[in-house]
Amino acid sequence: MFMKFILKLISGLFVMFNIYVNADVSAVNFVRHGESTWNVEGRLQGQGEPKEGLLGNEEGVVFGLKGRALLDSSILTEEGQGQALELANKIFTWLGEKKRIVLVSSDLKRCRGTTEIVEKFLKFKSIETLVFYDERLREADHGILSGMLEAEYRQLECFKQYKTFTPEQQFTMAMDPEYGENYLSVAERVNKAVMQYRLQFPEDEIYFVTHGGPMRAIYTHLTGSIAPFSTEYDIAGQLKNCSIMKVQYNEDTKPTIEFK
Repeated sequence: MFMKFILKLISGLFVMFNIYVNADVSAVNFVRHGESTWNVEGRLQGQGEPKEGLLGNEEGVVFGLKGRALLDSSILTEEGQGQALELANKIFTWLGEKKRIVLVSSDLKRCRGTTEIVEKFLKFKSIETLVFYDERLREADHGILSGMLEAEYRQLECFKQYKTFTPEQQFTMAMDPEYGENYLSVAERVNKAVMQYRLQFPEDEIYFVTHGGPMRAIYTHLTGSIAPFSTEYDIAGQLKNCSIMKVQYNEDTKPTIEFK
Protein backbone atom coordinates (compact mmCIF):
# COMPACT_ATOMS: atom_id res chain seq x y z
CA MET A 1 0.00 0.00 0.00
CA PHE A 2 2.82 2.38 0.90
CA MET A 3 4.58 1.74 -2.43
CA LYS A 4 1.37 2.38 -4.37
CA PHE A 5 0.95 5.67 -2.48
CA ILE A 6 4.51 6.71 -3.35
CA LEU A 7 4.02 5.85 -7.03
CA LYS A 8 0.81 7.88 -7.22
CA LEU A 9 2.49 10.80 -5.45
CA ILE A 10 5.43 10.75 -7.87
CA SER A 11 3.03 10.46 -10.81
CA GLY A 12 1.16 13.54 -9.64
CA LEU A 13 4.37 15.52 -9.30
CA PHE A 14 5.50 14.55 -12.81
CA VAL A 15 2.18 15.64 -14.26
CA MET A 16 2.10 18.87 -12.24
CA PHE A 17 5.59 19.98 -13.28
CA ASN A 18 5.44 18.59 -16.82
CA ILE A 19 8.56 16.40 -16.38
CA TYR A 20 9.22 13.58 -18.83
CA VAL A 21 11.67 10.79 -17.97
CA ASN A 22 11.59 7.02 -18.13
CA ALA A 23 9.73 5.49 -15.21
CA ASP A 24 11.74 2.29 -15.48
CA VAL A 25 12.95 -0.22 -18.05
CA SER A 26 9.64 -1.47 -19.49
CA ALA A 27 7.40 -1.49 -22.53
CA VAL A 28 4.01 -0.07 -23.41
CA ASN A 29 1.80 -0.55 -26.44
CA PHE A 30 -0.04 2.00 -28.56
CA VAL A 31 -3.05 0.86 -30.59
CA ARG A 32 -4.85 2.71 -33.35
CA HIS A 33 -8.65 2.46 -33.24
CA GLY A 34 -10.62 0.24 -35.61
CA GLU A 35 -11.94 1.46 -38.95
CA SER A 36 -14.40 4.34 -38.49
CA THR A 37 -17.18 5.80 -40.58
CA TRP A 38 -15.07 8.87 -41.31
CA ASN A 39 -12.14 6.67 -42.39
CA VAL A 40 -14.42 5.15 -45.02
CA GLU A 41 -15.82 8.53 -46.07
CA GLY A 42 -12.32 10.01 -46.38
CA ARG A 43 -12.84 12.75 -43.82
CA LEU A 44 -10.08 14.38 -41.77
CA GLN A 45 -11.18 13.23 -38.34
CA GLY A 46 -9.48 15.33 -35.69
CA GLN A 47 -11.52 15.52 -32.50
CA GLY A 48 -14.88 16.23 -34.12
CA GLU A 49 -16.70 18.46 -36.56
CA PRO A 50 -17.07 22.14 -35.64
CA LYS A 51 -20.74 23.11 -35.93
CA GLU A 52 -22.57 26.34 -35.23
CA GLY A 53 -25.07 26.33 -32.38
CA LEU A 54 -23.63 23.50 -30.26
CA LEU A 55 -24.30 24.21 -26.59
CA GLY A 56 -22.09 21.52 -25.12
CA ASN A 57 -24.78 19.35 -23.53
CA GLU A 58 -25.74 17.44 -26.68
CA GLU A 59 -24.80 13.78 -27.03
CA GLY A 60 -21.39 13.39 -28.66
CA VAL A 61 -20.19 16.93 -28.03
CA VAL A 62 -16.57 17.38 -26.94
CA PHE A 63 -14.53 20.53 -26.47
CA GLY A 64 -11.49 21.20 -28.63
CA LEU A 65 -8.19 22.94 -28.10
CA LYS A 66 -9.61 26.43 -27.59
CA GLY A 67 -12.86 25.46 -25.92
CA ARG A 68 -14.82 25.13 -29.16
CA ALA A 69 -17.70 22.67 -29.11
CA LEU A 70 -17.15 19.82 -31.60
CA LEU A 71 -19.48 17.00 -32.64
CA ASP A 72 -17.77 13.62 -32.29
CA SER A 73 -19.82 11.52 -34.72
CA SER A 74 -17.19 9.17 -36.19
CA ILE A 75 -17.93 5.65 -34.91
CA LEU A 76 -16.68 2.16 -35.71
CA THR A 77 -17.88 0.48 -38.88
CA GLU A 78 -18.78 -3.21 -38.90
CA GLU A 79 -15.30 -3.84 -40.29
CA GLY A 80 -13.83 -1.79 -37.46
CA GLN A 81 -15.69 -3.85 -34.88
CA GLY A 82 -14.25 -7.00 -36.42
CA GLN A 83 -10.76 -5.52 -36.32
CA ALA A 84 -11.20 -4.70 -32.63
CA LEU A 85 -12.23 -8.28 -31.91
CA GLU A 86 -9.17 -9.60 -33.74
CA LEU A 87 -7.05 -7.17 -31.73
CA ALA A 88 -8.55 -8.47 -28.49
CA ASN A 89 -7.68 -12.04 -29.41
CA LYS A 90 -4.09 -11.03 -30.22
CA ILE A 91 -3.70 -9.23 -26.91
CA PHE A 92 -5.10 -12.22 -25.03
CA THR A 93 -2.60 -14.53 -26.75
CA TRP A 94 0.33 -12.20 -26.04
CA LEU A 95 -0.60 -11.90 -22.35
CA GLY A 96 0.43 -15.51 -21.78
CA GLU A 97 0.24 -16.26 -18.06
CA LYS A 98 -0.57 -12.68 -17.09
CA LYS A 99 -4.05 -12.16 -15.68
CA ARG A 100 -4.32 -8.38 -15.61
CA ILE A 101 -4.12 -5.61 -18.18
CA VAL A 102 -4.57 -1.84 -18.22
CA LEU A 103 -6.40 -0.21 -21.16
CA VAL A 104 -6.09 3.57 -21.44
CA SER A 105 -8.21 4.98 -24.24
CA SER A 106 -8.92 8.25 -25.96
CA ASP A 107 -12.43 9.34 -25.01
CA LEU A 108 -13.50 9.82 -28.64
CA LYS A 109 -16.14 7.40 -29.93
CA ARG A 110 -14.00 5.43 -32.37
CA CYS A 111 -11.51 4.64 -29.60
CA ARG A 112 -14.21 4.02 -27.01
CA GLY A 113 -15.85 1.50 -29.32
CA THR A 114 -12.54 -0.29 -29.89
CA THR A 115 -11.73 -0.37 -26.18
CA GLU A 116 -15.16 -1.63 -25.16
CA ILE A 117 -14.87 -4.62 -27.52
CA VAL A 118 -11.39 -5.48 -26.24
CA GLU A 119 -12.50 -5.08 -22.63
CA LYS A 120 -15.54 -7.31 -23.07
CA PHE A 121 -13.48 -10.05 -24.78
CA LEU A 122 -10.72 -10.05 -22.16
CA LYS A 123 -13.15 -10.10 -19.25
CA PHE A 124 -14.90 -13.07 -20.89
CA LYS A 125 -11.47 -14.75 -20.87
CA SER A 126 -11.19 -14.02 -17.11
CA ILE A 127 -8.55 -11.30 -17.52
CA GLU A 128 -8.78 -8.50 -14.96
CA THR A 129 -9.14 -5.45 -17.19
CA LEU A 130 -8.72 -1.93 -15.84
CA VAL A 131 -10.07 0.73 -18.21
CA PHE A 132 -9.45 4.47 -18.21
CA TYR A 133 -10.66 7.11 -20.70
CA ASP A 134 -8.29 10.04 -21.06
CA GLU A 135 -8.77 13.05 -23.36
CA ARG A 136 -4.99 13.50 -23.58
CA LEU A 137 -4.96 10.55 -26.00
CA ARG A 138 -7.28 12.29 -28.49
CA GLU A 139 -6.37 12.94 -32.10
CA ALA A 140 -4.95 16.36 -32.90
CA ASP A 141 -7.53 19.11 -33.11
CA HIS A 142 -7.38 20.13 -36.78
CA GLY A 143 -9.52 23.21 -36.29
CA ILE A 144 -11.70 24.19 -39.25
CA LEU A 145 -10.40 21.22 -41.29
CA SER A 146 -11.93 18.64 -38.93
CA GLY A 147 -14.71 16.64 -40.55
CA MET A 148 -13.94 17.86 -44.07
CA LEU A 149 -13.62 15.54 -47.04
CA GLU A 150 -10.16 15.41 -48.61
CA ALA A 151 -11.39 17.22 -51.72
CA GLU A 152 -12.65 20.04 -49.46
CA TYR A 153 -9.73 20.61 -47.10
CA ARG A 154 -7.16 20.39 -49.89
CA GLN A 155 -8.67 23.58 -51.33
CA LEU A 156 -8.04 25.57 -48.15
CA GLU A 157 -5.14 27.99 -48.24
CA CYS A 158 -4.00 27.00 -44.75
CA PHE A 159 -3.68 23.34 -45.80
CA LYS A 160 -1.88 24.25 -49.03
CA GLN A 161 0.57 26.28 -46.94
CA TYR A 162 1.01 23.42 -44.45
CA LYS A 163 1.94 21.00 -47.24
CA THR A 164 4.79 23.27 -48.30
CA PHE A 165 6.43 22.90 -44.87
CA THR A 166 9.37 20.61 -44.16
CA PRO A 167 8.67 17.51 -42.00
CA GLU A 168 10.16 19.35 -39.02
CA GLN A 169 7.80 22.27 -39.59
CA GLN A 170 4.80 19.95 -40.01
CA PHE A 171 5.59 18.53 -36.56
CA THR A 172 5.63 21.95 -34.91
CA MET A 173 3.03 23.87 -36.95
CA ALA A 174 -0.75 23.33 -37.04
CA MET A 175 -2.75 22.78 -40.22
CA ASP A 176 -5.15 25.47 -39.01
CA PRO A 177 -2.95 28.18 -37.45
CA GLU A 178 -5.90 29.83 -35.67
CA TYR A 179 -7.81 26.93 -34.11
CA GLY A 180 -5.65 23.87 -34.79
CA GLU A 181 -3.13 21.96 -32.71
CA ASN A 182 0.39 21.05 -33.73
CA TYR A 183 1.85 17.57 -33.29
CA LEU A 184 4.50 18.71 -30.83
CA SER A 185 1.67 19.67 -28.48
CA VAL A 186 0.01 16.31 -29.15
CA ALA A 187 3.23 14.47 -28.31
CA GLU A 188 3.65 16.36 -25.05
CA ARG A 189 0.15 15.63 -23.77
CA VAL A 190 0.31 11.98 -24.82
CA ASN A 191 3.71 11.53 -23.19
CA LYS A 192 2.39 13.10 -20.00
CA ALA A 193 -0.44 10.57 -19.92
CA VAL A 194 1.95 7.68 -20.64
CA MET A 195 4.23 8.73 -17.78
CA GLN A 196 1.31 8.89 -15.37
CA TYR A 197 0.00 5.40 -16.13
CA ARG A 198 3.47 3.80 -16.29
CA LEU A 199 4.18 5.14 -12.81
CA GLN A 200 0.76 4.11 -11.53
CA PHE A 201 0.91 0.57 -12.99
CA PRO A 202 4.63 -0.35 -13.20
CA GLU A 203 4.01 -4.12 -13.17
CA ASP A 204 1.14 -4.30 -15.65
CA GLU A 205 0.73 -4.59 -19.40
CA ILE A 206 -0.55 -1.22 -20.64
CA TYR A 207 -2.25 -0.61 -23.97
CA PHE A 208 -2.97 2.97 -25.04
CA VAL A 209 -5.87 3.01 -27.51
CA THR A 210 -5.48 6.16 -29.55
CA HIS A 211 -5.26 7.58 -33.09
CA GLY A 212 -2.81 7.71 -35.98
CA GLY A 213 -1.73 11.30 -35.29
CA PRO A 214 -0.72 10.75 -31.66
CA MET A 215 1.14 7.57 -32.62
CA ARG A 216 3.15 9.47 -35.24
CA ALA A 217 3.76 12.29 -32.76
CA ILE A 218 4.93 10.08 -29.88
CA TYR A 219 7.21 8.17 -32.27
CA THR A 220 8.97 11.41 -33.16
CA HIS A 221 8.98 12.62 -29.56
CA LEU A 222 10.61 9.44 -28.24
CA THR A 223 13.07 8.67 -31.03
CA GLY A 224 13.92 12.10 -32.37
CA SER A 225 13.16 10.83 -35.88
CA ILE A 226 10.97 13.03 -38.04
CA ALA A 227 10.28 10.09 -40.40
CA PRO A 228 6.52 9.85 -39.67
CA PHE A 229 6.08 13.36 -41.08
CA SER A 230 8.05 12.68 -44.25
CA THR A 231 6.24 11.93 -47.49
CA GLU A 232 8.61 8.98 -47.95
CA TYR A 233 7.40 7.29 -44.76
CA ASP A 234 4.87 4.49 -45.29
CA ILE A 235 2.43 5.71 -42.68
CA ALA A 236 -0.49 3.77 -44.15
CA GLY A 237 1.46 0.53 -44.00
CA GLN A 238 2.64 1.01 -40.43
CA LEU A 239 -0.43 2.53 -38.81
CA LYS A 240 -3.38 0.59 -40.16
CA ASN A 241 -6.56 0.41 -38.10
CA CYS A 242 -5.97 -1.65 -34.95
CA SER A 243 -2.23 -1.89 -35.63
CA ILE A 244 0.04 -1.97 -32.58
CA MET A 245 3.17 0.08 -31.92
CA LYS A 246 5.25 -1.38 -29.09
CA VAL A 247 7.61 1.02 -27.31
CA GLN A 248 10.44 -0.59 -25.37
CA TYR A 249 11.99 1.82 -22.87
CA ASN A 250 15.72 1.30 -22.38
CA GLU A 251 17.77 2.40 -19.39
CA ASP A 252 20.59 4.24 -21.17
CA THR A 253 19.39 4.68 -24.74
CA LYS A 254 16.41 6.01 -26.63
CA PRO A 255 13.31 3.77 -26.71
CA THR A 256 13.07 1.21 -29.48
CA ILE A 257 9.84 0.90 -31.45
CA GLU A 258 8.32 -2.12 -33.15
CA PHE A 259 5.16 -2.26 -35.25
CA LYS A 260 2.91 -5.30 -35.04
